[in-house]
Amino acid sequence: MVDFRRVGIITMHRVQNVGSILQAYALCEKIKQIGGICELIDYQYPNDTHQVSYHKTSIVRRLLLFCSRVKFYLLYDNTVQKHNFNRFRNKYLSLSKYYPTKEELNSNPPKYDVYMTGSDQVWNPRFTKGDGTFFFDFIEDGYKVAYASSFAISDIPLEYRDNYRSLLGTYSHISVRETSGIRIIKELIHKDVPVVCDPTLLLTKEDYLPLISESVLNKKPKQYILVYALSYAYDPYPQIEKVIKKVKKQLDLPVIYLHANTVDHYRFSSSITSAGPCEFLDLFFHATFIVTSSFHVWLSL
Repeated sequence: MVDFRRVGIITMHRVQNVGSILQAYALCEKIKQIGGICELIDYQYPNDTHQVSYHKTSIVRRLLLFCSRVKFYLLYDNTVQKHNFNRFRNKYLSLSKYYPTKEELNSNPPKYDVYMTGSDQVWNPRFTKGDGTFFFDFIEDGYKVAYASSFAISDIPLEYRDNYRSLLGTYSHISVRETSGIRIIKELIHKDVPVVCDPTLLLTKEDYLPLISESVLNKKPKQYILVYALSYAYDPYPQIEKVIKKVKKQLDLPVIYLHANTVDHYRFSSSITSAGPCEFLDLFFHATFIVTSSFHVWLSL
């Protein structure tokens, strides 16, 4: 019988992304609720291992990267948002020693009874660049499990397949977040694995209320329509605009755009771009109506 008391989770909790950090928080909290002692392995992702080499790209690619960075810093209040993320990370995440590089993690890895790969796109080679850290390649022997881990792609590129096959074979139990992950696992290591819910749905409203109370949002309307339109998977515009206009007309309420796209940000004064995890939850919890293109909506609220 494996002792589950000390669990170390590898996640993408240092990405400035609400979904990433709340998934890490929720999974660790759930393990604590069932009697475990949980730590998030404080690995700095992204680091130099995951960056696109600016000088090796084409002139067109360099220009696109430059424009993307300029747009980000002009559009988002990055300083305030970063502060809100750091405040949440320092107060609510149970973190191990900080590992700024893969080399430092490899040379002095933390010890746990169970090593768990968390959710989010931890196995997406597009982002990880084949970083085996998210498969615990830094430990020689240990009990490995994965909860709701996501590839977020339909097929693993040929250059990564052998390594993925070898590393996935070291896990005792695996669960994934999407049905496409079932097929990938089956093709690589010939195992049937289940699809499980996003870790954020393992907690209840009562679990999130203390986080909501920590929100530092300025005054907002008592009733409002919240729009959270992401375009990383597909572009919801212009169709989503028709939905927003229809809802606004029927409810006669102001609209708040959370992390709006470039057009919406400059079109509407009610665009909030500095929200951290607590502010994000606050906006969703108090919204009268929500229009979104993302499945990262916390139904337990």
